Amino acid sequence: MKSHGPRIALWRLCGIGDAVQLTPLLQQIRQDEPSAEVYCFISENAAPALHGAPWIDHLVPLPIATSRPAITNPGLVKMWRFIAQHGPFDSLLCLGSQWSILVGSHLVAAQKRAGFVSEGWKPFSIFTHPYSVPAATERDRKHESLKYLELWGQLSKRSDAGFGYALPHLGQSSPTADFGLRPPYLCFAPGVGNPFSVMTTKRWPAERYAQLMQQTMAAGYQPVILGVPGDLKAEFIPTGSYDLQGKTDLHKAASILRHAAGFVGNDSGLFHLALGLGIPALAFFGPTDPAKTGPFRAERVRVLQTALPCSPCFSETCHAPGFQASTTTTAPPCMTATTVPQAWDTLQNLLAQSS
Repeated sequence: MKSHGPRIALWRLCGIGDAVQLTPLLQQIRQDEPSAEVYCFISENAAPALHGAPWIDHLVPLPIATSRPAITNPGLVKMWRFIAQHGPFDSLLCLGSQWSILVGSHLVAAQKRAGFVSEGWKPFSIFTHPYSVPAATERDRKHESLKYLELWGQLSKRSDAGFGYALPHLGQSSPTADFGLRPPYLCFAPGVGNPFSVMTTKRWPAERYAQLMQQTMAAGYQPVILGVPGDLKAEFIPTGSYDLQGKTDLHKAASILRHAAGFVGNDSGLFHLALGLGIPALAFFGPTDPAKTGPFRAERVRVLQTALPCSPCFSETCHAPGFQASTTTTAPPCMTATTVPQAWDTLQNLLAQSS
C-alpha cells in the first residue's frame, strides 16, 4: 500500500469492454504518480478484467443491484455513500456521462473532482475540473480512452504518454491444460451486451458466422466460440468447431484469447479483451462508432463497417427505412451490409500481416 502518495479514485459503471478502455488512463496515472494509492470503483461484472492489474492498489467492485444507472434507483445514493467510506481522496475521476448518476458523487470527499459535463450545462457543477463533451451523441466522436486521458491531463497538468490498451495480468494460464486446445485456432465471439446495455443490433448474422467459420476450418484453423450460452445457437455451430459458450470465466477466456491466432467478433467486451491482449482482431461495427469505442492505439486490428446515412445511431432498435426485425434475423442493414467474402478477405490479410 502506498500511503505516502496522493489518494486517487476512479469511478465507472460499465461492461468489460469499457473496463479495458480504462487501461491507458491507469497506466498514465501510475507513470505520473508512481507513489499514488489508486482506487478503482467499477461494476462487479467488469471488475474481473482489472483484477490483478499492476496500476491499481484497490479494486472495489460495485454491486449491479445498487449501481444500475437509473435515476429512480435508490441504490445510487447507497453506492456513493459506500464509495465515500473509502475516502477522503486527493482526486476523484468520475468516468461517466449520466448527470442523474453523477450528482451523488458530491457525497464523496475529494480535493479535486473531475468529470464530464455536456455542453451548455449551466445550473451548477459538482466538478472542480469539468470536461465539456458535445450534448449531441452524433457529435461526440472522440474515443472514450482519449477523453479519459485528456480529463486526467486537465487535472494533473501532465502530458499524454501514448499508452494503449494493456492487459498483462490476464490470460497467463494454458488453454491446452484447461480445454485441450492446440494452435492454430481462431476465437469467435458472436454475442454482445452487458448488464447495462444489450444491443442486439450490434450482431453480425449468425448464419454468416457459420459460413466464415467453415472457411477458416478449410484454411486449417479450428474455430473456438466464446461467449455466454445462446450467443450462437446450435444450428449455426459447424461440425468440428469448439463450442465454449458459457464454459469459461473471464480469466480462462483471456488465456484462450492470448494464445489464439486471431479473433473475430462484434463490438463487445471480448473484442476489447482481444485488443488488450495484443492478438490480431477483426470486428463488425454497425450502430456503434469505432471512432468512439473501437480500437485505440492498436495496430493488428481491422474494423468492418458499411457507411450508411443512419449509422452510427447508437440505438438498440433499428429505425432504418423499410427494415423489419423477423424471427429469423434481427440484424439491421448496417450489419448485413458486410458480407462473408469481405470478412474472409479482411481476416486473411490481417492474419498474413501478423504472422
